[in-house]
Amino acid sequence: MISAMLYKVSNPSGSAHMPGTDEITNKFFIAVTNGDEEPDQILYNVGDFLGPRILRFKALPHDKYFLSIEYGEYKHRKRINLDISLGKVSEIK
Repeated sequence: MISAMLYKVSNPSGSAHMPGTDEITNKFFIAVTNGDEEPDQILYNVGDFLGPRILRFKALPHDKYFLSIEYGEYKHRKRINLDISLGKVSEIK
């Protein structure tokens, strides 16, 4: 069985590249481990997201996790869904 931890990290001031503002973006680090006696541990980096909001972070069967992130400017929000396992993180279209 795997376990996953999610960490949100702020990028430097002005990282959103919006003229006249110091707005920042955030990235997420996803730490995945299988918890064995000598565990495999992998750290993934996803982002950069403007104003991210975690919609769902959920354990699934077959050693997987599901992560859904909403991000972007107020009237133009986008959503990304990620499939997380020990071997990879991939976007679900």
